[in-house]
Amino acid sequence: MTELGYHYRITDFQCALGRSQLRKLDYFTQRRIDLVDSYKVEINKHLKGLVRPLGIKNGIRSANHLFVVRILYGELEGGRAGLMLFLREHGVQTQVNYMPIYWHPYYQDYFNEVPVLPHAERYYDECLSLPLFANMDDEDPRRVVELLSIAFKKLRKE
Repeated sequence: MTELGYHYRITDFQCALGRSQLRKLDYFTQRRIDLVDSYKVEINKHLKGLVRPLGIKNGIRSANHLFVVRILYGELEGGRAGLMLFLREHGVQTQVNYMPIYWHPYYQDYFNEVPVLPHAERYYDECLSLPLFANMDDEDPRRVVELLSIAFKKLRKE
């Protein structure tokens, strides 16, 4: 991001579509919760200690718009990029979200002294968003975790 700005461009059609989707919100939310639960079961079975899902505080109900895990990539050849490439080659698209905001060029220029937030940087260094959407098949979380497990075996540094 090089400039700070606003993004108010939404069409009437997008508004109508959004309103129609609100009727499905409870279903979408519950479906994502179920998929996240499946991911967590599979991770505990196959990757406990290697892949850590983000926690949610007790009493909080998340809509789970993302399923983010934390991984120590230093143990893997190619690090995070190597893992993401392996998964992509096997049909699984992952993402990295939420780079520390002060790393964006706009804020680099804005601040006289760029702050250092070690927790934000550590999160960014370890995070990976796995696929999560309401239309996923019930078996998809198992398949993604199996591929992660295979990747850890293939990419682990000796």
